[in-house]
Formats: sequence, C-alpha cells, structure tokens
Amino acid sequence: MEKVFKSGLIRNRNLEQLNQETVWDVVIIGGGSTGSAIALDSVSRGFKTLLVNSGDFASGSSGSSTKLIMTGPSCLKGIKEWKQLREDLEERRYLLANAPHLVKERSFIIPCYKGSTLAFYYFSLLAGAAAGYGGYGMGRPLYLRPEEVIRKLPDVKAKELVGGVQFKAVQFDDARLNIALIKTAEKQGAVCLNYVSAKELERDANGRIQSVSLEDQLTGQSFRVKCKMIFNAAGEGADAVRQMAYAEATPLTEVKKFTCMVMEARHFEGEYGMLTPKAKGEQRLFCTPWNRMAEVGVVEEKEGEDSGTAVTRLIEKIKPFLEFSIDSNNVTASFSHTIVTPKKNFGRGHEGSNSLILTEFENMVTVVGGGWKNYRQRAEKAMTAAIDAGLVYKKPCSTMFMSIARNHHFDPEALDKGLADGKDVTAQVVEYAQYCLEHEFASCAEDVLFRRLRIGQMSAAVTEKLRPEVEKVFA
Repeated sequence: MEKVFKSGLIRNRNLEQLNQETVWDVVIIGGGSTGSAIALDSVSRGFKTLLVNSGDFASGSSGSSTKLIMTGPSCLKGIKEWKQLREDLEERRYLLANAPHLVKERSFIIPCYKGSTLAFYYFSLLAGAAAGYGGYGMGRPLYLRPEEVIRKLPDVKAKELVGGVQFKAVQFDDARLNIALIKTAEKQGAVCLNYVSAKELERDANGRIQSVSLEDQLTGQSFRVKCKMIFNAAGEGADAVRQMAYAEATPLTEVKKFTCMVMEARHFEGEYGMLTPKAKGEQRLFCTPWNRMAEVGVVEEKEGEDSGTAVTRLIEKIKPFLEFSIDSNNVTASFSHTIVTPKKNFGRGHEGSNSLILTEFENMVTVVGGGWKNYRQRAEKAMTAAIDAGLVYKKPCSTMFMSIARNHHFDPEALDKGLADGKDVTAQVVEYAQYCLEHEFASCAEDVLFRRLRIGQMSAAVTEKLRPEVEKVFA
C-alpha cells in the first residue's frame, strides 16, 4: 500500500524559511541522535541553525536501538578505561536529570552457571562502581544467591544456576528522545525539517562549501540555502554526503545490523531485566520489560539473511537461559538495530573506538558512530572541533543541564501500554496522531505508529489494525 503523506503546520512554516535570503551559521545533515544533539548545542550557543533529514526523525538507527545504555565494564585495564567510564557515568547522570520522562534506571541481573563467571562479573562491576565514586551514580553491584535470582527473574533457567550479579543500567525511549531533542532545539530557534534531502553541495573557488541544494520529499520542491559550515551527521549516508563535497572521498563507514525481537507481555513483565554472560565469539543477549512487552536482543544479521531467519537464530540463542519454551509464536514483532562505525584503518580524527569526528573539505565536520551512548558529549566535541577550525565563534556549551522537552498534552507511553494490554484506545491514538501532525513533525501513519508511538516495534498485528484509522488523519 502506498504511503499517504501530509505536511503539518510547523513543518510548512519551517519550509517557508528556506526561501528567505538567509546565511545559516550551521547546517546539519542528519536528524538522528547526533544531528539532533548538535542542533540543540548549536542553537543554544546562539548560532543560526538549520537541520534537515532525508526521512523522518529517528527513522534510521537512532529509532531502532536496543533502548539500553549499559554503563559497566567487563574489565578496567588502565587509566584510559577508567577515565572513559567516568565520562560515561557523567553523561548518564545528565541524561537522567534532563529527560526523566523518557529515561529511567533499570536493574539487570546476570545469571551465572559457573562460580568463576559469577566472581568475574561481580568484581568487574565492583571495580566499575569504584570508578564511579563521587556521585556518578553507577551503584554497587549486588551478589545474588540462586534463589534470589529465581525470585527476581522467574523465567530464568534454574538448572545449574550458582547465583547472579545485579547492577543498574539505563533504559530509554530512543525515537521519542530523538524527537524531544528536535522539539527542544526548535523552541530555542533552530529550524528542523524531516523528509528534506540534501542533493548537492556547492563549493567556492577556495573549496569551501557555500550552499546546499535541498529537496522536499513530500512535494518535490527545491531550495538552495547558503551556509558558513556543514555538520555531516547522516549516519549510514555520511559517505554519500562526503562524496557530494568531493566525488573521490574515501569511504569511512562500516555498517552492521542486529536483530531485536519483542515477546508477549507474560514474559519478563517484572521490574528486572536479564543480561546473559558473554560466551566466546558471541554477543551478550538481554531480555527486558518494555511497555508491557519484553524486548529481546541482539543477534548480528548475516549478509543476505531475512529478518525471520535472524529471529529464529535469536530464539535459539536465548533458549538455553529461559525456563519456559519459546518459538516464533511467542514473537509479536522484530526490528533491525543498525550500528554505523568508522572503518578501523581510517586513523585521522578518532574520538573513540566506535566514533569519529573529522574536520574536512575546508568547512565540513563529519561525525560518524557512537549511537546514543554519550550523544550529548559527542555533539559538544563536534562543536569544539568546529570552533578549533575557526568555523564558528567560541561560545560556551550549556546542554549539560538543559531540560529536554516533554509532551504535556498526551502520554504516548500510556497509549502504548494500553495497546499492549488489548485496550480499545483507538480514538485516543487518532487524536494523538492529529496532534503529532501539527506539533511533532509527523507526516504519515508510520511516523506515528513506529516513532511517536512505539507499537510498530512492539506488535505487528496491533499496528496493522490501527493503521487504517491513523492514515485517515493524513488523507
């Protein structure tokens, strides 16, 4: 079925600003976690800021993450890891304080079936807690006897269980956090547009990018905007943007895809999540409560593999840790979790093992990798790179203590939970969809069902039942 699109009040107003003779201090290409954070940092420093995203906000990897930030090392090898952990914990503290409506702490338990595994995780997390002294909030891990593990995780496999380790992680709503960052930046004066693609970068005789050609994906209308600098935060499309500036630019990104699945509500519906011990050559798996459902992940997708096959492999990998029988009939939905990282042999500009900030083509700053972990700090570092290159004036960053916008008219999490519980809240969903069209940049039913609400990732059946009613809003 062909998607029906409609442009709302705020989006139309923002499009009109592209026709004005404005020289933007900062143009950001990409509206995921990194791009939205840069937009907020930039506009809060007083720069005239424009952000464009070729699809909906959070329609890429930023809206299909694991929704977890695990801040706890498997080991601390030296000063570098110790410093990084303290930075991670500091960013976690900012996130919990600035967006308590979208972010919360969740207790996880690692069930252990060998004494050596139990000792390893307990003392590793204890070392991490020591690194977080001074109010960083990681908390001391708890050693659990087998009966305590089973009481807190009734669905965990009990046979040969020797105990467990309990620790705190952060669970958050990735897509709604992304959109809340966009709304916060908008309130401060940034112009943010989804479904607007960058088509061409025009450079002057000195090689500086002086303008960007844009196209509205909903109407086909074209715009040309002048700029002083560009942030390339396009995620999987970062290399394509770089090649607009220089056709022979060396590709720098690598993309891996992982599968997460969602199970019906009767599994892991308590307050604790489970993280499996890491086996050699395998990813850790997790099961965690999520809006009356249970999210399970992750397994890396093989090249050419369809989602059903990946889900089957994930089921087989999680089975040995569960007391109950599980098959595809337990799965209500699945989604791909994409990770974009810089290539290992691309040495210049590295900020960490999985992220890169690179100043190139005279006045472009390219930011690759990192995901939601440390997204605010990564945006601050990107702005610092622009300042160091003389692309913008030096002004202080204020995002550490900046409250992130909340919706005072609707409670989308309550709607998601109602839908998961089988309640008839269709009328409220339609009302919310109308609000999203006018105030939250939604342009089609999928924007509402998959990102303003999360039922699209929670239950395929409920989503398809709701879709015709929501599409009427955009007809």
